[in-house]
Amino acid sequence: MTRRRRAPRYSELTSLLDVLFILLFAALIQAAGTVSADADGDMDTEPEAQPAPPVAAVTEVELEALRQRALAELAESINQRETLYARVSADGVLSTLEREEAGQLRALNVGAPLLRAVPDPDVSVEYVAMGNPQLRLCTRARVTFGFEDLQDRLLVVSVEAPVAELAVALVNGLRDDIQQCFQDERGLAVLVEPEPLAGREPSAGREPSAGREPSAGTEPIP
Repeated sequence: MTRRRRAPRYSELTSLLDVLFILLFAALIQAAGTVSADADGDMDTEPEAQPAPPVAAVTEVELEALRQRALAELAESINQRETLYARVSADGVLSTLEREEAGQLRALNVGAPLLRAVPDPDVSVEYVAMGNPQLRLCTRARVTFGFEDLQDRLLVVSVEAPVAELAVALVNGLRDDIQQCFQDERGLAVLVEPEPLAGREPSAGREPSAGREPSAGTEPIP
C-alpha cells in the first residue's frame, strides 16, 4: 500500500522561478512609478517647452508592498499547479516518479541512472541527458504519466543528500533539466534538498550507480 510522503522542505528555488519573480516584481514597480508620474505631471498646454517629468521615486513602504504582492501572486500561481515528484538518490539514480491520486502519492519505480561513465579521465562521468533531451526529467515525467505537456504542473526534483555532497555533473545536469522544463514541456520545476546534518562534513562525492532495486511501496514503470 502506497504511503503518503511528507513533502520536502524547499531550500532552493530554481533560476526559472527567480526570473519569474524578478520580472513580476519589476513590472509592478514600473506600473507604480508610471501611476505616480502621471499624478504629479504638469498640466501645462505647451508640452514641447517642458522637460519630461521624472519618474516618481518608489518609497521603501511601497517597495515592500510590491514585493509582498509579487510573492503572493507567484505563490498562488504555483499552488494552482498539480505537483509531481522526481526522487533522485545521492549516487545519481532517478528512483521514482510520483504524483498525487485520491489524496495519496502514487510512486512509480524508475531506477534509471542519471550519470554515465566516459573515457575522459578528467571528467569520469557525465549527465545522461547531455546528448539526449528525451532523458530530461520533465520529459520523463510527461511520458511516464501520459501527459500532453506539463502546463499547469510543477515538478519537484528531490535529492536525498545536500547538493554540496552530490557529484558536480549530477548537480549541473539537474539544474539544466530544471531550466529547460518550460521550454521543453511548458512546465515549471524546482530542486529541493534535505537540510545537512549538524556536525556532518560534506563528502567529496559519490560514485554513479548502475541502478537500484525497486523500493517497497512502489511499482515499476512498464
